[in-house]
Amino acid sequence: MSQESDSRPSVVVIGGGYAGIRAARELDDIADVVLVEPRDSFRHNIGSLRATVQPDWAPNIFMSYERLLSRGSVVHDRAARVEPGRVELVSGEVLRPDFLVLATGSRYPSRPRTRRRAAKSPRTTTPGPPRSWSGRTTQ
Repeated sequence: MSQESDSRPSVVVIGGGYAGIRAARELDDIADVVLVEPRDSFRHNIGSLRATVQPDWAPNIFMSYERLLSRGSVVHDRAARVEPGRVELVSGEVLRPDFLVLATGSRYPSRPRTRRRAAKSPRTTTPGPPRSWSGRTTQ
């Protein structure tokens, strides 16, 4: 971790998705932040929908992690083991933060699901009230 100042706490943020980049940016001015993220750029999945209908907006979908933090740093790696006060990365590097933000997110298809695609998927349910719902409230 950075030895810049003993008065600034050290924070490791694992995961560079929406929550991870928000946490890293918010903490960048008050802590020594290290963002652990294997990818080299953030992909704005929701923005890809806009770029579909407005092609000139496509460059806004990707944001380099290297320009994310003004004081902190980005380590392109994955966490292999996390314990209180210790984060071991797949590369073998060990980080010893004062605080940890675990923002690993979730996985979902990046392509939007259309009604046609959703109807073909056995895992998808059609939005709406349960079949047993009659529209009346019970007392």
